[in-house]
Amino acid sequence: MEKLLNDFDIYIDKELGKSLNTRLSYMRDLRQAVSWLQEQGISHISQVGSSELTGYIEHLKEENKSPSTVSRNIASLKLFFTFAFQKGHIFNNPAEGLKAPKVIRKTPKVVDDGDISKLLDAPDVSTLRGIRDKAMLDLLMSTGMRVSELIGLHRSDINFRKKTVRITGSGDRERKVPVDARTIGSLQDYDLIARNQLIGSKEDGDIFFVSCQGEQMTRQGFWKNLRKYGKEAGIEQEITPHMLRHSFAVYSLRKGEDIHVLQSIMGHSDIASTNEYNALL
Repeated sequence: MEKLLNDFDIYIDKELGKSLNTRLSYMRDLRQAVSWLQEQGISHISQVGSSELTGYIEHLKEENKSPSTVSRNIASLKLFFTFAFQKGHIFNNPAEGLKAPKVIRKTPKVVDDGDISKLLDAPDVSTLRGIRDKAMLDLLMSTGMRVSELIGLHRSDINFRKKTVRITGSGDRERKVPVDARTIGSLQDYDLIARNQLIGSKEDGDIFFVSCQGEQMTRQGFWKNLRKYGKEAGIEQEITPHMLRHSFAVYSLRKGEDIHVLQSIMGHSDIASTNEYNALL
């Protein structure tokens, strides 16, 4: 089944336009499922029936996997076997009848306004690093973008005159998001004062936010900085980038932002995801 898995990976990349993280998640789920099936003596996809897949789902439950993990695995199996059926590798789709367990969504965690203010004031803007980090934090709280979108931002994505940022989300879907004047000021300070000095003689490839070594900022590097500023600001709870995204959404709704406009800004494909924030008002 290895070749079929590789063909599926190409399919969800080229034809469905899934992001790298989504592809890795699908492939991890499927390889674990294939490994379990092989332990049951199944070596070819034509040997897989609905009872075998049901057995695998029961195995996940016995392993105390969370409902969300089980649901994700079922989604991976459904997409894979639908692909195999459409490509003529099997004559029946054994995953068709799989039903995902009910998932109880956790209430998004947010940061209160006072702690947000402390966090945004924490970077030392007398240093190149502080100027950069101030710009990153201001941009997160001005747009609600994901950290992966933040570190993947290009200089050409920022329109300083129109005060907008072009954000590329999963599947290369783009959205243009307005940015407040304060954040544009922070971005200009970083662009004019710090960025070129941090890059030095390295080739930047238009990536906007770079590390102190002049390379593209990593997700881990930003998380490390965020934890540092949280501690320096005396904030008791550990703040994550996604908490800042949630906080932006709640703050926007409190200001009276239209739910459909917020859905577009956040890059949600389903408005139900945006509506969850109404519970926190």
